[in-house]
Amino acid sequence: MYTSLYKKIKPLIYAGESGVLKIHHDYGEKGVIHLNEGMVEGIRASKQVGKKAAGICAKWVSISTTFLHGEHPDTNDMVAVDTGKFMIILEKAHKMIKKINTMIPGNDA
Repeated sequence: MYTSLYKKIKPLIYAGESGVLKIHHDYGEKGVIHLNEGMVEGIRASKQVGKKAAGICAKWVSISTTFLHGEHPDTNDMVAVDTGKFMIILEKAHKMIKKINTMIPGNDA
């Protein structure tokens, strides 16, 4: 089964959490999303930042995540994105992932 980033980040945003969400893509890529009181302060993924990084993260389906409460990364090279727009992108990807998971029952299929 594929995992949606939407399901991982939504509770953090709605709870107003602050910290770092580390994303580990099964194919070797890594991403970081910095949250401050439920707002996306910065995104970095595959050497990209901002909107480009958001698009990359949204497309990843084989992921695991770790949330570090209260952590504050060096955000000098990160670019903030609109949290609402980011959630819309992730929700669209989540719907696609749900469709895929109904057609492909498991990662070993």
